[in-house]
Amino acid sequence: MLIFPDGGVLEESFEIVEWAFSVRDPERWWPAEPASLRQLVADNDGDFKHNLDRYKYPERYSGADRIACRTAGEVWLMELEQHLRSSPWLAGANAGAADIVVMPFIRQFVNTDTEWFASAGYSALDQWLNYWLGSELFKSVMHKYPPWQAGDPPVEFL
Repeated sequence: MLIFPDGGVLEESFEIVEWAFSVRDPERWWPAEPASLRQLVADNDGDFKHNLDRYKYPERYSGADRIACRTAGEVWLMELEQHLRSSPWLAGANAGAADIVVMPFIRQFVNTDTEWFASAGYSALDQWLNYWLGSELFKSVMHKYPPWQAGDPPVEFL
């Protein structure tokens, strides 16, 4: 959730991303026609995100089978792998908002069991992810903050 000083609120992640790119997009990553990006986000946030949560945190979900959820999540990994074998970026010939929006979820999936991922054969996806993880952009924004607790002051990201 993003709350503006004037009281305006953006509740949906996609709205926040869209707003952020409208404020600053020096690399021109936001697509001229965002419908395909919306669909990519919907695909990522559907079954894949459902399975990611249960793969990463099976103890939080009654009856969650970690390995079954990983296997189900692989359907999305396979789609991305196929795409990245023919194009270096999810956005097409150049890096774009699609890459930035999907990457954190793939990172979470991979970090749940890095040894498994290393042996799973997703070479194009691995190369793509490692590009982003090694980028100065990623390093500049990935600061570790202590987990927020009730009663803590709000955290401002400027």
